[in-house]
Amino acid sequence: RVRWYNDRIYVVNRFGADNIEVLDGASYALIRQFSVGPGANPYDIAFASPTRAYVTRYETPDLWVVNPATGAHTGTVSLAALADADGIPEMDHLEMVGPLLFVSLQRVNRNAGFQPTDSSLVAVVDTRTDRVAATYSIRPFGDRAPGVAPTALALAPGGGELYVACG
Repeated sequence: RVRWYNDRIYVVNRFGADNIEVLDGASYALIRQFSVGPGANPYDIAFASPTRAYVTRYETPDLWVVNPATGAHTGTVSLAALADADGIPEMDHLEMVGPLLFVSLQRVNRNAGFQPTDSSLVAVVDTRTDRVAATYSIRPFGDRAPGVAPTALALAPGGGELYVACG
């Protein structure tokens, strides 16, 4: 996954690499590379400021807070309470809306080939306190079974709604 912020390109290197590369937006030169923990399998990065960003880690229940200017791990937001039976919420996409960070939680059943469980979630983290402020359940509709997993988040034009794509 690739993200753009503050004239920098952030390349999220996922399972097996477990790091983020920071590239200069004009020359594409590597500025830095930093780890997000061995075996963490990062999926996304979102920015609250030039010195504060959040990284989803698919293999753990911990959302990391990092300083994207240095690569330092500066904090953790536990999402363990939002996990399904396997203890991992499978956090995926991020979307910043003002001081609120929306985090898609797929909550898949690892013991059944990563099939969706009966419900997935979108957690809202208040970045001023690094606490979960709200959760929204995503449940299947119609004849879709057993569930749905959020695969993308996008802020609607004008900012009034958050779209959640599911697959």
